[in-house]
Amino acid sequence: MRSLLNGILLLCGLLAFSQKQHQQITVYFDSDLSTLKVSEIQKLQSFFSDQNQAVLAVAIVGYCDDIGSNEDNLVLSMKRAKAIENYLNTTFDINAVTVTAKGEIALSKTEILNSEMARKMNRKTVIDIDYMDSKSIAETTLVKDPIDQYEGYKTIADPLAIGDKIILRHILFIGGRTIFEDQEEADAELETLVAYFAKNPNIQFAINGHVCCITNSFWDARDLDTGKNNLSETRAKKIFDYFVAKGIDPFRMEHKGYGRKFPRENVSEQLNKRVEIVILKI
Repeated sequence: MRSLLNGILLLCGLLAFSQKQHQQITVYFDSDLSTLKVSEIQKLQSFFSDQNQAVLAVAIVGYCDDIGSNEDNLVLSMKRAKAIENYLNTTFDINAVTVTAKGEIALSKTEILNSEMARKMNRKTVIDIDYMDSKSIAETTLVKDPIDQYEGYKTIADPLAIGDKIILRHILFIGGRTIFEDQEEADAELETLVAYFAKNPNIQFAINGHVCCITNSFWDARDLDTGKNNLSETRAKKIFDYFVAKGIDPFRMEHKGYGRKFPRENVSEQLNKRVEIVILKI
């Protein structure tokens, strides 16, 4: 009871002192266009690809220079805002809270002397972002009391039943990749499992990949080798392919990535980035 109370007090303290952060990004466009330039895409990727940030809210406002009619400029500024909205939604699964158009920005008296540069700076969309550092929150909220890091899991030394889970304890990956941190340890554990499944040919099982502690803007972590947000799936498939290469019938297995859908509570971040085997049939 005291441990539970301490955990609640710790969480309440974090909520009280956690600071929401703000960032403003300005994206510039070529004259009369609403197409995102490569340099501006890289600017967006630099911020929104940070998996340690939990994006809370995004507001987008489009602008134009003062060339053309007010009506046309209002339409163009909305197209620019919508281009940003569509990019964030399709690339990072982020939905903007508001998307508005302000139309043209008139030149001031001092800007008339350098009107070309001023107009260039007015062909823009401004993105206001509220976010929090998800990694520091996740690490701080871990309960400090000693616990069994593998509670609820079985090993191949236990009597197994349908639904039992085996966590691959020595399968640790380099961040953002499907490469093992320690190839020798990984091979030793995988070879043990290969021998077990070879001796028990009736067992069918699923290989499930999981990640954790990433921004809510992402369902899954980014695979740095492919550039896709499906790291839990590619890690599960790596184990599947290993078993197939060692002679395990692929029709006995299935593999799937669950992203951050099933985080483990009160364990280290490393143990949350895991691969599990679930027994489907004995």
